[in-house]
Amino acid sequence: AWFASIEKAWPQSAWAQASFHMNSILWESFVRISTMIRSDSSFAEELQDFNRGFEAYLQAKFSENPQSWSFSGAHATVLTWHREKKKARRKKLAASISEYTRRWRQLAPALNVTTAYTCGPLQGVAPLLLKPGEEAAELVSSLLKLAEKDVDLFQLSFAQSGDSDAASTDPSPAAARVGDKLLKKLGGELNGAFVRDEGQWKGEKRRSIRIDDTAQCVVGITRTLQLLETLVGVEVPTPGAEGAATEEGAAAGGADEASGAAPTEEL
Repeated sequence: AWFASIEKAWPQSAWAQASFHMNSILWESFVRISTMIRSDSSFAEELQDFNRGFEAYLQAKFSENPQSWSFSGAHATVLTWHREKKKARRKKLAASISEYTRRWRQLAPALNVTTAYTCGPLQGVAPLLLKPGEEAAELVSSLLKLAEKDVDLFQLSFAQSGDSDAASTDPSPAAARVGDKLLKKLGGELNGAFVRDEGQWKGEKRRSIRIDDTAQCVVGITRTLQLLETLVGVEVPTPGAEGAATEEGAAAGGADEASGAAPTEEL
C-alpha cells in the first residue's frame, strides 16, 4: 500500500521538480528497501521496475550535468552494482561509479573539506572505494583524514565534573562552539553527538543541534569502517618477534630432523 502511495505522490512527472540530490536520496531509499524484500514476491518485481526507471532518469541527469554529485546517488549506484548479475549492466554501473569517484576528486577542493563538516560525503565516498581500482586506492588515505577531521572538529566532547579522565581534557572544538547555556543545560546528554560547521549553520539560518547532524556522521563513519574491513592489511612484526620466530623455526626444524619428518614451509 505504501508503494502505491509513493507512485501517486511521486510520479515521473514530479521528478523534475526536485534536485538531483533529493531524487537520489529517494532512489537510495528504494534500493535499500529492495535489498530487504524476498526476490520471489510480486512487490519486489514492481519495486525493481520502478527503480530501473528512476535510475535511468537520474543517470541521464548525471550525464547531462558534469557538476551533478550526490552521496546518496553514489551509494545507490554501488548497491545496485554489487547486486547486479548481468555483465553488460554491471559494466555500465561500474563506469558510473568511476565517474562519481572522478567528480568527487574535482569537487572536494572547492568544498574546503579540511575544515567543513563532511559526514554527508563520507556516506557516498566510502562505498565508492569498495570498487577496486587505482583511483580508489589513492582516495583511501584522504577519506580516513576526512573521518578523523569530522570527529575532531564536530563531535561534542565535554569535560564532566567528577570524571577524573574528562576533568583533565579540554572540551572539543565543537563543544566550545555550542555555548555555556546549552552546555549547562544538556552537556551530559549531548556528549558524543555531532554538530554542523559554521557555514552550514548560517546557510540554514539556525544555531541548533539536530538528530540528523549526528545520524549522518554515524552512517558516514560506519561505512568508512566497513571499507577498512575489506582492505587487505600488511602484518608488521613487532620488535624482537622476528628473532623469536627464527629460534622457534630452528627448534621445529631440529625436531623434524630428529623424528625423520620433512620440515614444513608455509607460503
